[in-house]
Amino acid sequence: MYRTLDVGRLLLTGVGLALLLAGPCAWAAEGAKEAIAAQNKKFEEAFAKGDAAAIADQYASDAQCFYDGQDIIRGKNAIEQVWKAIVNSDAKKIQLQTLEVEEHKDWAVETGKYTMLDGAGKVTFDGKYLVVWKREGGGWKIYRDIGNSNRPR
Repeated sequence: MYRTLDVGRLLLTGVGLALLLAGPCAWAAEGAKEAIAAQNKKFEEAFAKGDAAAIADQYASDAQCFYDGQDIIRGKNAIEQVWKAIVNSDAKKIQLQTLEVEEHKDWAVETGKYTMLDGAGKVTFDGKYLVVWKREGGGWKIYRDIGNSNRPR
C-alpha cells in the first residue's frame, strides 16, 4: 500500500511537472482568447455609448498607447482623454476583429483589425493593431496598445 501510494504521488508530480515545463498549451491560449474577446465586446459597447471612462478602465494602470501622429500616451487619465476625443468625433461605432491571440503565462499578444463607422454606418477610419495584454487584478488588461491607420496621410 505504501509503495503504491508513493508511485501514485510520483506519477502525479511527474505529470504536473511535465505540464508546467511544456509551456503555453492550447487550453491556456483559448482561455486568453475568450477573455480578450469578452473585453473587446465591452470595448465596442463602451465606444457605442461614448463612454471613454469605461474604455480607459480596460487599460492597465501603467498602460501606454502608440497611435499614428501622436506621442506616446501614458497612463489611464491620458488614455481616457484620447478616447474621449475619439468617441466625440463622427465615429459612433467601432468593430474589432481579432486575427490572432498568443498567451504566455501572464501575458498575451493580440493582433487584429479595427473599423470605425459613423452614425449612418459609413466607414470613417480603419486600420490594424497589436495589443499586449497582461493579467492584472484577476483579469486581462491592455498593457500596450499599438494601432495604425490603413488610410494614407
